[in-house]
Amino acid sequence: MNFNAEQNEWGSLENPADTGFTNSLFEAYYKNYITSVFNPSNRITKVSAYLPLKILLNYTLADRFIIGGHSYKINSITTNLGTGKSELELLNDL
Repeated sequence: MNFNAEQNEWGSLENPADTGFTNSLFEAYYKNYITSVFNPSNRITKVSAYLPLKILLNYTLADRFIIGGHSYKINSITTNLGTGKSELELLNDL
């Protein structure tokens, strides 16, 4: 698993001198998420809410909440099933 530009151990068939490898798993799948998580301007916002069952059963971590005109990514949701109250930990969506 390559996380950055690394030497391509296989070389390039068209140009054997080309050893640069930039098509890594990190670049393809994780770079946007990891760089946003470690962005110093990204802040955690904690909110309490009574979420409808429709949201609780169908949300994914790729969903966004819009609160006061600002978009937030879901970091975690903890729900007390006895009271129905949810504690949301949200990240600013830059």
